[in-house]
Amino acid sequence: MSIKRDILFRINIVFLVLCGAGIFIIAQTFRIQFIEGDYWRKMGEQSAQNRYKKEKGGNM
Repeated sequence: MSIKRDILFRINIVFLVLCGAGIFIIAQTFRIQFIEGDYWRKMGEQSAQNRYKKEKGGNM
């Protein structure tokens, strides 16, 4: 019975670690989406404006 108990203990540890990682990912997603969302939207707009800036026509 001790082998079965040892394997079950290891499975429970792996399960808890995976649940913790999932909770961490959900928390980071929530933080980025709702808490830092305005900052990242502004950064995206500035990046797009700089990338697609229209320039005057040159000598062809």
